[in-house]
Amino acid sequence: MLAENFKSEMDVLNEDRVEIFMSQDRELKQYYALEIDALGRVMDTAARYHRKFDRSWRCAGLRTSGVVTEGAYVVEGSIPVKTLKEIGVLNESGTIHAGVFRGEFHYGTNSEIIQHWISWIDLRKKAPDFHVPDAFGLFKFTTKTIDQQL
Repeated sequence: MLAENFKSEMDVLNEDRVEIFMSQDRELKQYYALEIDALGRVMDTAARYHRKFDRSWRCAGLRTSGVVTEGAYVVEGSIPVKTLKEIGVLNESGTIHAGVFRGEFHYGTNSEIIQHWISWIDLRKKAPDFHVPDAFGLFKFTTKTIDQQL
């Protein structure tokens, strides 16, 4: 489901989307949310636990795109390593505390919006809340030099 009259990034909240959260630590003292709809439109937010949002934050250098196909969509994005380091989520060991989620939306029989949430980590809760430490795991980044690839 996509917003028919997309006016602002807040419209992403009622659309099918992919969400990527990144944190400086497991306690979520400072974390960042990128919510990207099927056309690549973004709501980017800084936050503190629990749900204390700074909607004015913008992810420097973020590039996204999205393509809708029959029955599916593909979202791509990139963030400069410099940005990840500046916001403090990429540490010296090459890890990021991160969460990856997907929201699916459709209209019910009475035109109400029905939401279905998918998380990369099974939180075993009836009502989803991804703004909690248990929703985060670790992304591990590695680099290979030309010598290591030979």
